[in-house]
Amino acid sequence: MAEGLRRQALSGTRWTALAAAVGNVLQLIQVAVLARLLDPADFGLMALVMVVLAFVQSYADLGLSQALIARGSVAPRRFAAFYWLNVISGCGLFTAVCVFSPVLAHLLGNPALAPLLPWAGASLLILPLGQGFQTLLQKELHFKPIAMAEMAGSVAGVSVAIATAAAGAGVYALIWGQLANAMVRTVPIAVRGWQDHAPLSRFSWRDLHGDLRFGVFQMGERTLALINTRIDQLLVGALLGVEALGYYHLAWQMTLQPLARLNPVVMRVAFPLFARIQGDRRRLQHGYFQAQRLLGAVNFPLFIALAILAPVFVPAVFGERWTPSVGLVQLLAGVAVFRTIGNPAGALLLSQGRAGRGFSANLAITLLQLPAIALGASLGAAMGVAAALLALQSAFFAVAYAALIRPVLGPCAVGYFVNLGRPLSAATIMAAIMALLSLPVGWSPFAVMGVSMVLGGLAYLLAGYAFLPEEWTLAKRWLGLRDHDRQI
Repeated sequence: MAEGLRRQALSGTRWTALAAAVGNVLQLIQVAVLARLLDPADFGLMALVMVVLAFVQSYADLGLSQALIARGSVAPRRFAAFYWLNVISGCGLFTAVCVFSPVLAHLLGNPALAPLLPWAGASLLILPLGQGFQTLLQKELHFKPIAMAEMAGSVAGVSVAIATAAAGAGVYALIWGQLANAMVRTVPIAVRGWQDHAPLSRFSWRDLHGDLRFGVFQMGERTLALINTRIDQLLVGALLGVEALGYYHLAWQMTLQPLARLNPVVMRVAFPLFARIQGDRRRLQHGYFQAQRLLGAVNFPLFIALAILAPVFVPAVFGERWTPSVGLVQLLAGVAVFRTIGNPAGALLLSQGRAGRGFSANLAITLLQLPAIALGASLGAAMGVAAALLALQSAFFAVAYAALIRPVLGPCAVGYFVNLGRPLSAATIMAAIMALLSLPVGWSPFAVMGVSMVLGGLAYLLAGYAFLPEEWTLAKRWLGLRDHDRQI
């Protein structure tokens, strides 16, 4: 069984990583092109639309997707109730968005949102058609079809967004791209699902009775998590205007948006894997440390390099008018590093049925974050908001071990911090070399970036060989260069 889990986990990580890499590259291409076609205010408007939809979509399944993964087998009646709940909720939420879009636009202080929200909200009719089947695939660690659908959706979404922006669609180009993405990644999952796991034509709350308490906590935690990760954009838009939000949103898309794609590379696989080894604290601790180390090995060098190269990268790739985003990119890259460290805790808590503890942690974060961001905006505009986020994330890191990790994994402080120090040490060596190479030497911006990334990347690989031997072994197996591996 252990060997089977290792093989499934490795395959799942491989496919999820490929989908994340394709999505991030295409996202960079889309932003680079649209930044030269659209105004910062257009980016700001779309940021507000995305925040509203993120909140609305989080309620579509009543928090039950994670319950299906974490809690036992999925009987046909239980799955039917879950599937039809998603579809019904999607229709209801879409109707609510259409009805209340003028009110939301007024509350956010931007009437231009009113016609945008119903169009963007059409994704609420599309995504639920595949959500139930995707949850089943994830529970069984079958990640290839999910990854294939996501990659196809990314290609379609970026293509449509760029084509319609070039045709003069303005901010609607971003909405058409989002809808194309939703349609293309939902259809293959839904078609396969109806062929293999067609839900019964019935719905009863009784069939979800054992999941509802878990779902309530999960919805609460999800709401608070969204507030914690997106409230900065709402406040920047409301307090500073959509143009300031446009600059902030571009920085967010370069840092925290890729993080949202990269973290599931490990966590989408780790969550069902952790759920399968409930009660085995030794294996849980080892698996958690490995998940955290893998995320650090990928994210630390990426975001540290981005912070170093931002003064060259942003104006060269997006244009000189986006220079106000440089400092924001650097600060939010620091936020991304700290969020990388804390991200596996959510999957660990949910997999062990500790949704209530996760809810409490996010509630505490929310109560601290709202006034801190408002204060940052009043003192330092968008830069003040980013600085407040960075300060808060560093403070959360300082208390996360005692509040979240130790109660589940037991005393493991030395291993926890040494584990984080390994990828951070390798990334620090890379950062020192890149910082020296990025000093002004009269080169073109692209030459500076190219040389810095190549030599910095080589330095990181060499340092990683010394500090991250297990990740080297895993990478070789991931690439098919080894047929054996140490036990996970």
